[in-house]
Amino acid sequence: MKFKITVLLGVCFCLFSCDEAPKHKEYNADEDEDIVQMEKPCADPWVLHHNIHEDIKDSIINDTVTQVYLEGKLWFEVQNDRAFDSTYRMAHLKYYRTDGSVQEEGPALYTEHPAKEYLDHGIWKYYDCNGTVREELEYSFGKFKED
Repeated sequence: MKFKITVLLGVCFCLFSCDEAPKHKEYNADEDEDIVQMEKPCADPWVLHHNIHEDIKDSIINDTVTQVYLEGKLWFEVQNDRAFDSTYRMAHLKYYRTDGSVQEEGPALYTEHPAKEYLDHGIWKYYDCNGTVREELEYSFGKFKED
């Protein structure tokens, strides 16, 4: 009986003393500056085909923005469309991924419709799948401008 009481007291002592042992600090991402944010996977790319004009629908949002839909999803926006010279029109284009996140944006020159053809003209921003600008490149009449 004395043995059982000793074992029982030993177990109780261990349980109570273990509760006083130092615990691991709870993880707090805001306090950890060394953590690199993982990039989420990008949405599936657009599948463009030769009869694309049949699947494109323009939606005029206001005087300065037209949204272009492909197969019912927002493909790109044409912002601040205006005459550039006697040949080209100029607009700010914003292209979206199939999940609706921004893929790239920048000024462009075109003649008929930006979905048909355009030339990058000015500074274009390219976004990663988290929505962060990963690169900015400058163009002039569709050609990359080197520093």
